[in-house]
Amino acid sequence: MLMSKRVSIHVTSDDLTTRLPKFLESLAMQTVQDWQVVVVDNSGNRSTTFEPPVYVLRNVRRQSLARSMSQAIELASGAEFYILCQNDLIFAQNTIEVFIEEFRKDDALIYAWPSFAKAVHDPESSDGGLLLGDDRVLMKRQEDYAAACLIIRAKDLGLLRPDARRNNDLTMQDFVWRLSEAGAKGREIEEATVWLQPGATLASPGFLRYWKWVWTRRANHS
Repeated sequence: MLMSKRVSIHVTSDDLTTRLPKFLESLAMQTVQDWQVVVVDNSGNRSTTFEPPVYVLRNVRRQSLARSMSQAIELASGAEFYILCQNDLIFAQNTIEVFIEEFRKDDALIYAWPSFAKAVHDPESSDGGLLLGDDRVLMKRQEDYAAACLIIRAKDLGLLRPDARRNNDLTMQDFVWRLSEAGAKGREIEEATVWLQPGATLASPGFLRYWKWVWTRRANHS
């Protein structure tokens, strides 16, 4: 897939008709329009009427989030920046612009993630309108934020490429941990706001699963 845009946005979706349209609408309103989207469709049996710059890769069977992102990374070519994210987000109008500006100011910055807030249903709306609130989402570990929405320079994309033999056992948190272990500089960009659509969460591994992840993936696979 030939990509000629400055920013390539890669997103996975299990339902092309529910939250993805609002996500795409927020991209259409960006102050920076030099972008394109690759949607890895894990629903397997839904049609879409999206037109370029939205490209859809349809999986017959549902894939894990990390495996889907691996598929998206393999399609990446030609962009300067790549954004890997969930499909249940809403970008502020200047989110991409702020991201690019932060990378311009800091040549050492390799990856970054936005500041997350919560969107809620508008009780006065009859067509599914949303209210974009100021309540911030709080998590214990920064890899949970970055796993939901991460922007990375194209030249550093190789740091995210996992071993294909372990794709089924990877989470997006593993991808972020891979970056931090490689010494990559990453940070939250507070001025870049992204809202979670109602019902969306930044899911963190449970305690037992987290420690299994630490010992079986981080220690044995390093």
